[in-house]
Amino acid sequence: MPTSAALALEGRIDRLVQPWTRPGQPGCVIGVVRAGEVLLRRGYGQASIEHGVAIEPGTVFRIASVTKQFTTGAILALALEGRLGIDDTVQSHLPWLPDYGTPVTLRHLMHNVSGLRDYLELTRWGGMGLDRPASEEELAAAIARAGGLNFAPGSRFLYSNTNFLLLGQIVEKIEDRSLEEVFERRFFAPLGMNATRLVRDPMTVVPRLATPYLRQPDGSVIRAVQAYPTVGEGGMVSSLDDLLRWARHYDRPLAGMAPLVQAMQTELPLAGGHWHPYARGLEVGTWRGARTVGHGGLWPGYRTEFLRIPERDLAVVVIANVDAIDPYRLARAAAEAALAEEGLPPEPGLPGDLDRLSGRWLDAEALTVYDLSPSADGLAGRSNGVGYSFQPAAGGWMRAYRGAFELAVKADGNAVLAETGAGRQARLTRVQEGPVPAGLAGRYHAAELATDWAIAACGDGLAVRARGPLAAAGPWPIAAVGPDLIEISMPNRWMNSTIVARVERDQQGRVQGLVASSPRIKGLRFARVD
Repeated sequence: MPTSAALALEGRIDRLVQPWTRPGQPGCVIGVVRAGEVLLRRGYGQASIEHGVAIEPGTVFRIASVTKQFTTGAILALALEGRLGIDDTVQSHLPWLPDYGTPVTLRHLMHNVSGLRDYLELTRWGGMGLDRPASEEELAAAIARAGGLNFAPGSRFLYSNTNFLLLGQIVEKIEDRSLEEVFERRFFAPLGMNATRLVRDPMTVVPRLATPYLRQPDGSVIRAVQAYPTVGEGGMVSSLDDLLRWARHYDRPLAGMAPLVQAMQTELPLAGGHWHPYARGLEVGTWRGARTVGHGGLWPGYRTEFLRIPERDLAVVVIANVDAIDPYRLARAAAEAALAEEGLPPEPGLPGDLDRLSGRWLDAEALTVYDLSPSADGLAGRSNGVGYSFQPAAGGWMRAYRGAFELAVKADGNAVLAETGAGRQARLTRVQEGPVPAGLAGRYHAAELATDWAIAACGDGLAVRARGPLAAAGPWPIAAVGPDLIEISMPNRWMNSTIVARVERDQQGRVQGLVASSPRIKGLRFARVD
């Protein structure tokens, strides 16, 4: 029989997810573990609206990037066994990769400080979408073509799925077996995670798998579609019950696994001495004065948050089958509900000049646009099609409330100061809307992508049509965001991604090329070819 404390927690959580308890809605599962004891495991909403199947603690979901900690766990297990070194170069195991001109090591990959460009964005820039089928070989070819780095390895943190795709391939090569078999033997079977497996092919039938949904502007939902294979970077399916077992394992590891668990949670300072929010396949941060360790997962129609607060001996797992639920915030609200009787340090108050942050802001050096707007609890942000909220921090700063993403903002006169990681502070200026730069129409080529962009008239403006080695796409509308600075929008049903580019001109003012950036590709050049 549930205790009075458990019933009180259940009531608090029920109120948090009340909007997702109406009939005919997708929803989520929420689980809470404290001191090794499961306090809550509940499902809300429908796993299948079409068939009227309810979400339960045993329902299976794609958990996307939560997979990454298992991939680094397999790498570190091999290192502890002396079968590889974490300072090995990636080419020593995968010789098909290009020479980047500087060593890129497995350590760099595990901590997301390699500088390797994210293959999901490489293929998106070349006209692909996640709804178009691709093979593992085609995705590897996209990585092999991209010989440039976003930055010197170890100097910055930047999340990249490429890192973990490559780590998974290295595990398979050394183990001489599939990653599915490795995960089952090393993790799933010993821990009794019977509903968990690696499912790389999106066409595979998975028993009890929840249908993924996307919320539309009118409030209706549609089914999400994805056709990419995913492996070490995000290919796992799991259930709430299994992830609660995995959460308990961190603080109460099986015999012989304590060194591995400790190694996975090891952090790494950047070359300049600054710390960043990523251990080894695990996001690290601070919440209400306590260190957090975990990871989020994001895939069309699926969202996950795996959150641990070690000093409170607390873990929360939230998995949703609709993109409109924010598990990152919901997990922290659930943690607050679980700790309600103990008291928590108060959060700093909202700054008095919050309204001055509202608007569209440009980081001209980093080629990034931030959309900031008031929200019910303070401030909301959006960049590259992904929304997030902010929480107040000391000194009048507002810090982005989102995993593996470094951003804090503060009003500064007519501008905004932004901290974006590695000690960098930028002064953001308001986006200057107006006509697109002159002379932009033409064809551009990026050798790293084997892709052409054709810019031509479209309606009342200009747009990009992309043709890459796997697909063609467009039109992608172009808008000016500053002098010789443009924003390219790539709308789709899941995520409206954007690219910001600087126009390059010769001494006569003729356009010679574009230098383009997105969140996980920096400074990639398209040369004008006609």
